Amino acid sequence: LSVWGDGNSVVDLWLKIGGVRGVMGYGKHRPELPSFHLLPMSPPPLPLVLAILLGLVSCRRESPAQDATPAPPAPVAEVAPPAVAAAAAPSVNLETLLNAALEGDIAAVKKALADPQAARAAGPDGRTALMLAAFNNHTETVSLLLDSGAEIDARDPTGRTALMYASSGPSDATVALLAKRGAGVNLADSEEHWTPLMFAAAEGHTGVARILLAAGANPLAADIDGEDSELFARNRGFTELAGLVAAAKARVGGSR
Repeated sequence: LSVWGDGNSVVDLWLKIGGVRGVMGYGKHRPELPSFHLLPMSPPPLPLVLAILLGLVSCRRESPAQDATPAPPAPVAEVAPPAVAAAAAPSVNLETLLNAALEGDIAAVKKALADPQAARAAGPDGRTALMLAAFNNHTETVSLLLDSGAEIDARDPTGRTALMYASSGPSDATVALLAKRGAGVNLADSEEHWTPLMFAAAEGHTGVARILLAAGANPLAADIDGEDSELFARNRGFTELAGLVAAAKARVGGSR
């Protein structure tokens, strides 16, 4: 069961009967934009389930008559992932910038950048406009944000950079631009120790991998499980990409 946006009432009920809220994972696949999922646990105690059901029936019996004006529902606080719960709510201008960057709306991005701090700011989820533009391969937007002061190697709460976001998609032009502008091609995230090359290899983006290797990406780097980019590609059937990384490993005198 996935919950997006205003699903807090479902989340609350799930938590009452023994469920657990978790942030949607990124492991071993293309990074996702923020969402929540609910993980089932062992069955809750029967008395607790009965108590909740009786409470719901009681609330129904005490509700006003159908022809009466219903009272407005009590506001439900939006729950943010723990890693970013303390982040300040974005201004209207920052929200505009983040949405425009994700969509590649260059005119709206230029307008939102009237705020000199906006290019370096992050939204409540810890992601910057540069990360969102890179994720969707909006190269012109990425260039504009960098020219406006965006931090090229800023990290989100999982330690991922704009180059990692770009490398997870078929974003050759954006990856080339970020590498040329000095993005860290050998930085690794803080969860699985993935580098940009690993993101590219896991998704089969041979062009991106070739650009990263030419920019100095380490083909021998391994993740938290000891797996490297060649293994990612080979296990997923990306034979050409696996061969590309294997050749790079041979050039630097190593193999796995």
